[in-house]
Amino acid sequence: MVKINVYYTDNGVGVSVDAFLIHQFLSKYYDCLLINQPNQHITPKSDIGIFIQSWDIKNLCYNKINILIPNEEWLISFKKQQLKNFDFVCCKSNYAHNLLKKYCNTITLYFWSRDLFEKHEVSSNSIIHLKGKSVQKNTEILYDIKNLNILSGGNLSLQDLQEQMNKSSMHLCPSLYEGHGHYFYEALSCDKHVICSSIPVWKETIDPDYVDFLDIIEQCRYKEEYEFLKESFAKHFLCRRGFFVDKDQLIEKIKYPKKIKPPRNYILDLFETNKRKFLAFIKSL
Repeated sequence: MVKINVYYTDNGVGVSVDAFLIHQFLSKYYDCLLINQPNQHITPKSDIGIFIQSWDIKNLCYNKINILIPNEEWLISFKKQQLKNFDFVCCKSNYAHNLLKKYCNTITLYFWSRDLFEKHEVSSNSIIHLKGKSVQKNTEILYDIKNLNILSGGNLSLQDLQEQMNKSSMHLCPSLYEGHGHYFYEALSCDKHVICSSIPVWKETIDPDYVDFLDIIEQCRYKEEYEFLKESFAKHFLCRRGFFVDKDQLIEKIKYPKKIKPPRNYILDLFETNKRKFLAFIKSL
């Protein structure tokens, strides 16, 4: 049987979710091992090594084929010189593919997220935003919005997160940038009304009939008042970008939400399509 090692560094949020989803899916078809890189003691050899976001260069020699699945905004400049060590770099959008193709052998394979729907949870009229651990979520523009519950994803158990997501009727995702953005897709899986930035990966993957997109009023690499985009910091992250939305438009959409199609079945079909394409790629190696 084909052996696959999935390497990751546990950050408690998106990277960990990526690794779990890849391992869970591929274990149905292959002998698949999940390896937390900082805690590893023995690394078994494999046919395919899949690295989620980060890598220890010494681990590449254990695998016949090496694949990187990055969130490109967090790739620092000196690591870009190492991208050629990978046989494939799997980008989660064509936008990411165009940013990284100058450095390595890239392909576009859209990703998927968890289905967090809970049919027994009673919905309310509350609004939530999941700020996670990264400043790119653009939480700062939401602090004075009334009746908004801002949650920290890193401090919630999966059960608590699922409960909160299913209780709330509207979810706000005004991110400056996302490589994928699990919370956005998870909210859609819960059949919720999502108001979100029209950043590249979401604009590429989602039919606008199922979400309420915010216009992008500014695109930039550097913006000193945002830590995520300060030139002294962001210059080391050559793929990092900021896509800014208008707060007044966001408030208007909260007051008068656009009529959207129920997104749950649509997004679950999208997840399955992306899984099939990912599996077809792995089988082709």
